[in-house]
Amino acid sequence: METFMIRTRVGWIGPLSLAIIGAALALYFGGGSAGAVDSGPACYDNQWVYSDGGYLNGAASASGRGTGTFTESELEFGTAPEIDNGGGTATWDFKGAISGPNNANRFGPQSPGNITGGLTILVKWANGTVTTFNSRCAAEVQTDASGGGSIEMEFEGTVQGFPRRPGERDAVASIKSERQEDGSIKSTFSIELGTTCFEGYPDSEKEIGFAAVSTGALLKADAKDVGRWSFPDGHGPGNCEGAF
Repeated sequence: METFMIRTRVGWIGPLSLAIIGAALALYFGGGSAGAVDSGPACYDNQWVYSDGGYLNGAASASGRGTGTFTESELEFGTAPEIDNGGGTATWDFKGAISGPNNANRFGPQSPGNITGGLTILVKWANGTVTTFNSRCAAEVQTDASGGGSIEMEFEGTVQGFPRRPGERDAVASIKSERQEDGSIKSTFSIELGTTCFEGYPDSEKEIGFAAVSTGALLKADAKDVGRWSFPDGHGPGNCEGAF
C-alpha cells in the first residue's frame, strides 16, 4: 500500500495525522460540505417589526449548523398535486441577527433597527441528484423563547439543482430549527423559486419542502421572542402572501 507525507513549516504530516485533521474539519462543518456561511445584509430597507403581546422589542441573534436525514419531501408546481421527491441528506449552516431598538406597537414599518444573516443548504437526494442554496441577503429573522431558543429565518439567494428545474435560479429559502425533548434538532426547510412576495412569478409557484432531524446539530439562539422582516418597496404584511 502506498503512503505519502506532507511537509509543513512545523514538520512532516503523515496519513494518520491527515485523517485526524480531516475528521476534525468534518465535525466542525457538521459532517457535510455546505460550507461556512457568510452574513449578508437585509434584502430590503423597507423593514417591519411584529410586536403584539408575545413578541418583544430588542436585539437578538442565532446561529447553527448540522447534517440530518429525511425520508420524504413535498414538491409543488402551482395547482398540480404534490409530488414526493423522496428522501436524502441535508447539510446546513445559518446565522442571523436583529440589531437596534427594533421597537413598534404591533406592525411597524421602518422602525429603528436592521437584520443581517446567511444560509447555505446542501441536499443530497436518494436518487443521486444534488440541490444547493446560497443566500445573498436576509429577508426575515425570528428568535423564539420556546424550547430554550428556536429560530425561523428566510433568505433570498440562488438555488442550483432544484428538482425538475435545472440550472441556477433565484430562490427564497426558509429554515425553522427547534430543539426536541431528546436533544436532537429538527430543521424544516422550504425552497421556493422567485423572490420575496414574488415566489413563482411570473408563471406558478414552485416549492420543495422537507424536515431533517439531526442528533449532532448545533443551535445557538437567544431565548426570547423577537422578529423583524424586510419587504420590497410598496409591500408589507398586508400584500405579501405568507409574510407572517
